[in-house]
Amino acid sequence: MSGNKSLRRLATMGADPQRPPTMSITMEYISVETAGKYLASCKRQRRIRWGEVARIARKIVTGAWIPTHQPIAFDIAGRMIDGQHRMWAIIQAGLGIYVLVARGCAEESITHIDRGMAQTASDLASRLSGAVCKQSFERVARAIVTADGFSRPSRDELAATISAYRSDLESVGAAFGKHPVNASLLYLMAACVRLKPTPETLHRLAFRAESLQLELEALLAPLSAAKCWNRGAKSVFAARAAMEMLARATQQGEHR
Repeated sequence: MSGNKSLRRLATMGADPQRPPTMSITMEYISVETAGKYLASCKRQRRIRWGEVARIARKIVTGAWIPTHQPIAFDIAGRMIDGQHRMWAIIQAGLGIYVLVARGCAEESITHIDRGMAQTASDLASRLSGAVCKQSFERVARAIVTADGFSRPSRDELAATISAYRSDLESVGAAFGKHPVNASLLYLMAACVRLKPTPETLHRLAFRAESLQLELEALLAPLSAAKCWNRGAKSVFAARAAMEMLARATQQGEHR
């Protein structure tokens, strides 16, 4: 009975559950000019996330943009109801791209867009590597990328780092696993991943984790690892300090 009520409710909303919607999907080249026209037709879209626009624009400019199965969408009145971030990115990049375009969507479908679960960097890394990547890898990967001077890494950059260092992340995670996770430990773990010490030296460093954290905190004073974490230039400074400190400790350990 409840199922029949749901079907009747759909029918009153303009969607006949017994008949497929008249929707077409095509691959189209969208120029900067066309992107502007499509944006002018937007209807009640969510607020623009300019960081996401910049991320897509970088992909377009560097040639890393790849069309996916997810189209931009227009309702039956010809108004764009999904795709504003991609259109703004085209304008920001000053270059056109090929995109799937869905036309003829029901007007009510605008409230059903982007309701799925967002992918984390670990999810993306699992797709890249073909192996399950733990969520805990993401924070260590952030410190690894930060040491290279990128204090605001994107999910794609984190995913690529996780995929590239997956086996090292597993080894370091297992060695340091018994210690409470905090900012100073994450910086140390990231340094270990990058430095790739021998298994014996890694075990020795993990055994000294508490004293190494205190040493790192002394190097960062009057700041602290927690106050540096994910805070731009401060985080870069902390990640590099941990890298240099661990490099010295690793050399001392491997010469014993």
